[in-house]
Amino acid sequence: MEKIVSIFSGIDILGQGFIKQYELALAVELDKTAANILKINKEKYHPNLTIWNRDIYSIKDEEIAQWKGVSGLIGGPPCQPFSPGKHGFDPSDERIKGLIYYLRWTRIIQPEFFIFENTFGLLQGDKKIIFNYFKEEAEKLGYIVNFKILNAHDYGNAQERKRLIVVGVHKTASWTFNFPSPVADNQKKYVRDILRDEPLGDCVFFSEERASIMKYIPEGGNWKSLPTDELKIKAMGEKNFYRPEGGMTGAYRRLHRDKPCPTIMTSPAQRNTLLTHPIENRPLSVAECARGMGIPDDYQLEGAPSNKYRVIGNAVPLELSQAIAQAIADSKKQKSLNDTKEENEWQQLSLLFEEEKQNQLEQLPPDKKDGEQLELLL
Repeated sequence: MEKIVSIFSGIDILGQGFIKQYELALAVELDKTAANILKINKEKYHPNLTIWNRDIYSIKDEEIAQWKGVSGLIGGPPCQPFSPGKHGFDPSDERIKGLIYYLRWTRIIQPEFFIFENTFGLLQGDKKIIFNYFKEEAEKLGYIVNFKILNAHDYGNAQERKRLIVVGVHKTASWTFNFPSPVADNQKKYVRDILRDEPLGDCVFFSEERASIMKYIPEGGNWKSLPTDELKIKAMGEKNFYRPEGGMTGAYRRLHRDKPCPTIMTSPAQRNTLLTHPIENRPLSVAECARGMGIPDDYQLEGAPSNKYRVIGNAVPLELSQAIAQAIADSKKQKSLNDTKEENEWQQLSLLFEEEKQNQLEQLPPDKKDGEQLELLL
């Protein structure tokens, strides 16, 4: 089985989406909680995986070079500097260099393809300067680069989560990547699909004051659904209540069972991005958030609940990863089918040519066959 390397791995749900087609050979992750989760799931999901719980910026070129020759490189550098909520970016933010180090790994190991995942905010405003640099440098390394914003819900995941997916295929690979098509509507998942009749398990809870406000909000509602202005001001404060532009629809939000889950963040209990259970007066549990990301129930998570929420929120939805992995396999298969078709067409032409030569030979008078036969063969 061909091998791939994952960097900025987190708990590597992105890599898990590739296990049917590739062997994950290396995962590089600084966060201790995420690295430990990789270790405890290694035997079941990636038995031959090497895990580097290290700062990727300290890894030397010669260490990277030992992975030269793998088929693919996947990963998502830190996306916080490029958040869609920010109009620009801070050039001094150290996390920006994650893109540079992704290029460094690409240059050294020279994979056949790479998958780069990040926030779609990277294409907005001044932040696009960074993206254009990344794309141009990848092209200088010999890669044909395609990119697209994909919504995980369109690929069978239960949440609305838009991500920038960049796929580079080396020009020597002789196949081109085609992005996957969305699933049919009857294959899409919703909030109801992540809920279970089970013991609660790890979960954070609302403060007494917040719980007293949430009980008035109906399924699918938010702070604007509160029955009185007094309650709305209590929830949001006068400044936000009287804002002429309105908005803040994620504040005091209660999910609806028949709708997609909003983007799962690193905590479901932040006021402005609440993920409240449709019926119960609490945020989504760790298990519910994990299902919302497509993480299998038997994938073990360890650490404090706050750390579990954090690593889940930083993951890539499994169904989206699987769709990308399958699209790569389909793109390669299409190239193989095209090659076979061309070869068959050439063979058919050769047979027709041979038949035509034979017909011409048979039509020659006996006294001319020997002399003109050579000319026909040539």
